[in-house]
Amino acid sequence: MVILVMGALALLQDLGDNPEYKGWAEFKAGSTVTHKMVLNGKPQEGIQKRTLKSVKDDQVVVDVLNTIQAMGAPRLGEQEIPAKIAGVLKPEKEGEEEIEAGGKKLKCRWGEITKKAPNGKTEVVRYWLHDDVPGKMVQTKVTYDGGVTATLTASEWKKTD
Repeated sequence: MVILVMGALALLQDLGDNPEYKGWAEFKAGSTVTHKMVLNGKPQEGIQKRTLKSVKDDQVVVDVLNTIQAMGAPRLGEQEIPAKIAGVLKPEKEGEEEIEAGGKKLKCRWGEITKKAPNGKTEVVRYWLHDDVPGKMVQTKVTYDGGVTATLTASEWKKTD
């Protein structure tokens, strides 16, 4: 029913540099971030764990383990994130806000966009970023037409030295 893609970072800028690539490229292989999901105010079973596998000038490769039941059957896959992409949107609103994630209070940069989903419905995507979190994505909240809200929040992360 709900597919919340960490690729929401790709919606942050104009044509050119991929912000999701930038979020991972400054970290070293082995760095991880684990997110948990809340759907309409109810915590969901499972996690989404992303582990940086490799960094190159033209792409990063991230292993993604997803066991969140609301996102379908458990799966493990590899995601290639290119350094350059087309069709990236700029946020309509931006700011700074302190939020809690992984038992820590983090001063994050946030942005918000409104977009049409492939099914024609409107989605409002708000995201919070922090430089210490691999991939930078601390939290993503998507509100769909009809009031359905899905939030992914980092529950733990580790930077490899």
